[in-house]
Amino acid sequence: MEYAYDFGNTLKALRQKKNMTQTELGDKLGISKAAVSKYELGVATPPLDILRTLTSVLNVSLDYLCGTEQREKISVYNLTQQQIDMMTRLADIFREHNYSNNNQIMQNEYEILGEIVSELHK
Repeated sequence: MEYAYDFGNTLKALRQKKNMTQTELGDKLGISKAAVSKYELGVATPPLDILRTLTSVLNVSLDYLCGTEQREKISVYNLTQQQIDMMTRLADIFREHNYSNNNQIMQNEYEILGEIVSELHK
């Protein structure tokens, strides 16, 4: 059965999953909150350069973002939900670290690494 794909709802759900506001996502994309809102409402479609940046910011493939593939880039096969959440947080932390070009490990990076070590010792 074919389903109706809604890019705006997918974008909104992915943004919310990352606990980002429209303003925060817009800042990461170099666009306004209003533009993000238009994408989520389906009033406008983002250009390819914005789509490519969205895939990096949201950690999904372009196929996933556009509804042609319903799985994320990183396989979470055989992981617990807690492990998936930790991997996602770790990827987000590394991405933020790379954006800031900061060579020092931040406190939140130590915290997530501590959680991973703890999980591995179970």
